[in-house]
Amino acid sequence: MWSYKDEEGKVHDFAGSQNVWIKRIGLFLLIIGMFPTLLVTYGKELTFMWKFIIIATIASYVIYHIRGLFKSIFGSKA
Repeated sequence: MWSYKDEEGKVHDFAGSQNVWIKRIGLFLLIIGMFPTLLVTYGKELTFMWKFIIIATIASYVIYHIRGLFKSIFGSKA
């Protein structure tokens, strides 16, 4: 999505992560940092959301590497 070509024609990806769940962790921390009263008021709900985001991040990371493993084994270009 965020990439550019240099003078030699090589494509360089954005330095940030391609994992959307890592971006959601940052957004969650930003919102809690800007509005700390949310954490006081909705502590249990936000704790559940935080755990869900962490688990989803780990799961997507594992799935990404498993897909890469299968692509390397079977030589798929897809």
